[in-house]
Amino acid sequence: MHKEIISKIPYGEKEGNLLHVSQVVSGLNCNCVCPECKSPLIARKGEKTKHHFAHYKVANCNNETVLHQIGKRLLYKRIDDAIKNSGKLMMIWDCSVCDSKHEGNLIKLAKSVVLERQLFNCRPDLTLLNDKGIPIVIIEIIVSHKPDENVYEMASEYSMPIIELIIKNDEDLVELNEAEKIQVNINDLCVRELCKVCKRPKYKKYLHIINGECWKCLGEMKMAFISYEKNYFKGPESFSKFERELSIQNGAILKEHYSRTAHEKYLANTCSRCGRFSGAFYHHRYFHILYDDEGKPLDFGCIECLT
Repeated sequence: MHKEIISKIPYGEKEGNLLHVSQVVSGLNCNCVCPECKSPLIARKGEKTKHHFAHYKVANCNNETVLHQIGKRLLYKRIDDAIKNSGKLMMIWDCSVCDSKHEGNLIKLAKSVVLERQLFNCRPDLTLLNDKGIPIVIIEIIVSHKPDENVYEMASEYSMPIIELIIKNDEDLVELNEAEKIQVNINDLCVRELCKVCKRPKYKKYLHIINGECWKCLGEMKMAFISYEKNYFKGPESFSKFERELSIQNGAILKEHYSRTAHEKYLANTCSRCGRFSGAFYHHRYFHILYDDEGKPLDFGCIECLT
């Protein structure tokens, strides 16, 4: 009995092209080879296990090298096809700067893609080039090991982003090949506009006018708040003149009051019946309502500067 090193390979190579196991006949008659070691593959398409390719004989490659090789080639073809057809290849990533999920066109500025081409002192898996043939983006397929440190050093020196794709198993390969939006990792790449003062990302602001309750007379009380994409809420004490006027137009009563707790005057939501104000101390009572309230969209603002 032949020993199999790799099982459940979803793609085999035939005449230089990668084919999914669903595209070939079963057994050795599939005429496919391993994309890494080029040894024959068997297409196993039984009823008990998920259809897959497996090595017919003992091979010198392992799971990591096979996943890595297939991942590179699948992504290369998707990028190359999208560029040639003047299309888009959307990617999504979790931003480490603003803790949001971003999306963008992977090939927005690319005019060509190269596979494993020497770039200065390293050889990235894929490199995107602009219309002048200048490298603009490095792409690395990661199975279990990060690229060598010299890749990151070179990218930093030449201000090129490194886009990483994590491939852990055969399902990740299928996802890479078929997903409408490819999940990637990109360090410190935030697409938000930055605050001119503190250089932190700006967030979309929303005005919320909710029905609260006066702590003194227990009457219904219109209350105004502003959220930054539900990441942060502020009360009238930090409102701009425009935000104050808009809140009043939408039914809130905002007046300046002296707070004995804060030892200062500030703008606050005010009860129309008894004239008492609801200060910042009471804001937390309404956060659960604010999360469910859609709000009216405003411009973009900075959480740090409360603009």
